[in-house]
Amino acid sequence: MSYEIDGNTGSFDLTSEQRNAGACFDRFGLATVRQGGNSVEIYFDDLNYLVRRDTEAHRTFHPQVLIERPYPVESAGRLH
Repeated sequence: MSYEIDGNTGSFDLTSEQRNAGACFDRFGLATVRQGGNSVEIYFDDLNYLVRRDTEAHRTFHPQVLIERPYPVESAGRLH
């Protein structure tokens, strides 16, 4: 699997067990190992991705949905 972020590229190999498990990469996320702190607002622009799919697979179209939720001020943005 390879990636490019701001012109910097990297890659890592999946083990045969990981490949055989049939992973489905249908999400994107960020995580941090640090605890606490204030909330962060982050924006992504010009995201592109490439995939190779099974030629017999059927496309599934998901409608774009906007879900608005009030900001949980009392918990500093953390949903417990």
